[in-house]
Amino acid sequence: THSTIHRELRRTIDSANVIRSRMVLEVSPGQFCPADPEARGSELAQDILSQSQNAITKLNDFSASSLDDAESALNTIDDGTSSVKKTTEDIDIAGWKIAMVTIPCIAIPGILMAGCILAWLGVERRFLQNAVTWFVFPALVLLTLTAVIAAVGMGIAATVNADFCLPGGSTNDPQTVILRVLEESDYQSGEYVYQMVEHFVSQCRDTVNPFADVEGVLLDLPSTQTALEELDVSLREENTLDVLALSCERDFTVLLDLTTSMQEVVQDMIKQLSQVLDTLSCEAVVPLYTKAVHEGSCDLSVSALTWIFVSALVMGVTGMIMITLRASYRTTEYVHSNDGTSRGSPEQNSDGSWQGKLAPTGNKVPNEADELFEHQEPMFLDEVSETEYR
Repeated sequence: THSTIHRELRRTIDSANVIRSRMVLEVSPGQFCPADPEARGSELAQDILSQSQNAITKLNDFSASSLDDAESALNTIDDGTSSVKKTTEDIDIAGWKIAMVTIPCIAIPGILMAGCILAWLGVERRFLQNAVTWFVFPALVLLTLTAVIAAVGMGIAATVNADFCLPGGSTNDPQTVILRVLEESDYQSGEYVYQMVEHFVSQCRDTVNPFADVEGVLLDLPSTQTALEELDVSLREENTLDVLALSCERDFTVLLDLTTSMQEVVQDMIKQLSQVLDTLSCEAVVPLYTKAVHEGSCDLSVSALTWIFVSALVMGVTGMIMITLRASYRTTEYVHSNDGTSRGSPEQNSDGSWQGKLAPTGNKVPNEADELFEHQEPMFLDEVSETEYR
């Protein structure tokens, strides 16, 4: 993983700096050959000193800022990966939040459908009618209103998303938006993180390669390895350590051990920097960016917004139809008087209009109910008995 590569690289760089510092101390004028500080009395000592200084010069690249840039790039990718991972883990499509949305969308229409079927079959369930009247129907109104608002919101979101996904050159294309977000997050154009992100969102075209210094270090490491190998071979030649010890009056085994250790560190460095550059290569990062931004935001999100918009629109329209036509499944009943005539029973006039027939009530002046039935079309009464009517 990126974090593992980062830890190994940091450990290798620290080891290289420690060994290089000790090698610098070993070949310093007062330490390399105490008996002959300038090593003039021994050509072998001069040759070993020259090879040691050459290797140390090449090892100075380990402390260059380019390796710090590689670490910064890995840290940035690690932070981004961790953020995406945390965000995706927080999204639970099977959790209670989703259930709170889906259950009402299924339960409310289901209860209304059951009430409609029972009314159609002529089955009377007072509890269900009360529940529909006082609870389910208000919930349907609220659900319909929410669906209409969601449809409008999805339409606006689709418009904004379309603006974001316009081809390159637009002021709101993905590349421009991402760089603008970086600027608003206090990352300036000349900073390393900004250059790295710009390099990837531009798909590695027409931008400065932010990893050029790291690639340069990796290219120089083989020559560093060669210099260390030559020094190691020279120190291991027969009688070399004995001659040097005799000429300089000190033990050169420490320098040999440091040279061997540094060779191993350089080998690890070559391997780890290769892994870093492979991780940060355009072939590895650009497909992820393309999949996440272009495919995710501009392809998959369009389908998601379309489905949500259509679903919300259908729910809103059908909900309004159900609200408008709710009374059509209510039972139609007529009130009958004691003499057998019907109050409110439909009777068609010669002009094609409908009029209720009044029954004698014994009153010289019709009451309000008589006037009502006299002048209106058939009414839909919900289980009103004759006694209740009177």
